[in-house]
Amino acid sequence: MDKDFRLSRHSQLWEEKNKAIKRTAVAGLFFAAFVLINVLQPHSKQQEVSAPIRAEIKEEIKKLGEDKVETDNALASLKDLQEKLDLFKQALQDNPGEDQKNKLILTFRELNAKDEFDRELFQEKADQTILAIENEVLQLLAPVTELLTAKPELIKRLSYVKKALDDLSMSLSQWKKSKLGKVWYSTIDGKERAILQLNQDLQRVFEDVPQEVEQALVQLNDAIEVNERSLTVELEKLEQQGVQKQSVLKDLNAKMQQIMPEWLRGLIKVEQMVQIYPLIMMGLVLYIVGNGFSLTRHYQVIAQERAWSNEEASDPAYSSLWTMSYRGRTGTIVTTLTYLCIIIAFWFFYEQGSDLYLQSRIAGNEGMAVASHLATPAWIWIERLLFTAAVILVSLWPWRKLTRQHT
Repeated sequence: MDKDFRLSRHSQLWEEKNKAIKRTAVAGLFFAAFVLINVLQPHSKQQEVSAPIRAEIKEEIKKLGEDKVETDNALASLKDLQEKLDLFKQALQDNPGEDQKNKLILTFRELNAKDEFDRELFQEKADQTILAIENEVLQLLAPVTELLTAKPELIKRLSYVKKALDDLSMSLSQWKKSKLGKVWYSTIDGKERAILQLNQDLQRVFEDVPQEVEQALVQLNDAIEVNERSLTVELEKLEQQGVQKQSVLKDLNAKMQQIMPEWLRGLIKVEQMVQIYPLIMMGLVLYIVGNGFSLTRHYQVIAQERAWSNEEASDPAYSSLWTMSYRGRTGTIVTTLTYLCIIIAFWFFYEQGSDLYLQSRIAGNEGMAVASHLATPAWIWIERLLFTAAVILVSLWPWRKLTRQHT
């Protein structure tokens, strides 16, 4: 009873695995060809077209973003410069040197009141006043010069301002040179004229500077507006590319769902199929070859239980196309070629899928963790070795005879 059940069970499993291999091979090859032609290749072509466009748009957005940072910084620096120049302009209107002139007048009065007329002393006091006035003007100008030194890019934008400041420094130096060691202080009018001359020279040189800065601000604000408009356009382009991509993916996904098993529909998207397609191909080969060995094992048990001779066990009529045992010369050749054609076909689809997946990665699409690891060059060669091993096994194994029983 147990022997009959065992034989019946092996026969049943042998039949089921024959059907499973046949269904898997036919359905798997149809699935592989359909998905490759109707989903993966169109997806790759869409990426081929859209990826360079998206990369160009992103590069332009990056450049515009960098320009915006640069112009925003320049705008902040220009406004800072404008504030400092306004303070300097206000200081010029307050007549720098006026306090030093008044102090000099008081000093001379005190010396005259003491009847201490000493020409050299008077000249020394006058020269000290000139130097003090020069230092006062330089101190007023220091915030502007320090800012230009710290922000050399401002000098590129405001070459006129730099020249005006150089001229101002030169006028101040020439004024100092014209007064040091000279008798300009003998009268109050002389002192007034000296200060007036300085302020007129400074204001003449500085006169157009605020307007130049204001003009630079206007130009910079215009550039910022152009940059913002361009950035908006590029962002809209990128958004449109995204909409187009999603539309294409939606169409491809609808096609793919048509061939998916009902229980898998909606669970796997196109992007995921791109990643796992090569693994599916390899898995189908392992499943078919594994079932081939399994059903051969069941056939071996059946042959032994029924005490078939080598001739009976090798008769193609006793076994099936998928049985990997010796089935006579012609039968074995047919079995070997059938398995080889199926494996090579899946291998072809595997290589195609791997190439498309790698192209997808190059285009910037992130992969699933498992698929990413199994798509590295090392793993790809390991997977190719598995295909090679399958080819070798199905080429050699069917030539083995299962039984040596005598007739």
